[in-house]
Amino acid sequence: MLPFWALSKLYLTFGLQVQASRLTVFLPSHLYDVRTVDGIRFGVRLSKPEDYEVVYGSHEKAFLDIKPGQGDFVLDLGAHIGSYTLRYSRLVGENGSVIAFEPSPENRRILRWNLRLNNAQNVEVRGEALGDFTGTASLSLSPSSTGHSLHHLPDNIHQGGRILVPTIKLDDIQLDRVDFVKMDVEGNEMNVLRGGERTFLSRKPKMQIEVHAPHGQECSVCNWLQDKGFSTKVLGRAGTGHMIESHHG
Repeated sequence: MLPFWALSKLYLTFGLQVQASRLTVFLPSHLYDVRTVDGIRFGVRLSKPEDYEVVYGSHEKAFLDIKPGQGDFVLDLGAHIGSYTLRYSRLVGENGSVIAFEPSPENRRILRWNLRLNNAQNVEVRGEALGDFTGTASLSLSPSSTGHSLHHLPDNIHQGGRILVPTIKLDDIQLDRVDFVKMDVEGNEMNVLRGGERTFLSRKPKMQIEVHAPHGQECSVCNWLQDKGFSTKVLGRAGTGHMIESHHG
């Protein structure tokens, strides 16, 4: 097996599409690395090369170009280990705040570690999955830590089990203000939109959404947003899906 430092360098050198690499199968889950990106310290799991991908933003440059402003109230829906959460925390400053939703306990553990590494005081972490009901649901676990989903995983992805997680409608939280929303919820976009319809229509936040479906006339997310008075701009492709920017009016 390659030593710790060599694997870390390999991941960075090749930008890393190695989730399926046999190198990672045998790595203990308790090996960690800390990387500084954009002045932010990120703890990453050596056995999860996708952690490196997300903190360096190598696959979502278009998303990283869209930013909240100073003093904004931000929702990070599907926060993973905090690659966006921590950037938003810096951008909104001490007068702004971020609520990061991450239903996977293991991802949430690394997210909280990363917040401590950076002494981020303006972030609240919540463990619910957003949806169209408040209760519990079964989360399908993907081999990639970025792919856990309330929906059934595609046939070409091996399922790593299921766990029960709490769910909540965004409308049930009754937020007084929402300025900016990032949504990456692995196919659960429509349920999140329906469960937060009152909030989205009254607060009219700027949104960036990774839609886990092809773009076109049949895109239910784009159609829902447009029917509610939101614009939709395609930022780029994301696998078989696409990324959009949306704002009201």
